[in-house]
Amino acid sequence: MPIMEEIDSVNNLTAKTSLLEFNEEENPPQDTPNQNTHFPLIAKIMCEKPLNNNAIKSTLIKAWGIPPKTKFNPIEPNTLAVLLESEDDRRQIWRLSPWSFRGNLIVVKPWLPEEALEEIDLTRFQI
Repeated sequence: MPIMEEIDSVNNLTAKTSLLEFNEEENPPQDTPNQNTHFPLIAKIMCEKPLNNNAIKSTLIKAWGIPPKTKFNPIEPNTLAVLLESEDDRRQIWRLSPWSFRGNLIVVKPWLPEEALEEIDLTRFQI
């Protein structure tokens, strides 16, 4: 594509997108781990069959002794981001691991803000 056509194309795209607006009310922020308010863990249940996220949540809330309002965000089947409100809760859960759900191992790892999910090794666990 000649350079003049590319410039026209960019200018045309810029003109079209300048009319777009963003409205906070229409697009509320998503729940994402925030180091100031949440202490996230990744919990992966080692099971081939997809499990019920509500059953996982209610069981882990009781087993871990954490507040019922704790957020559990599904990431992929049998893998959840658990957004804890206390660093002490996160340490306690980590210290008492390994955990299980219906006989299936739960790999629990802290999720640090500088880590991409893909960087977290969910194939190893502590005993």
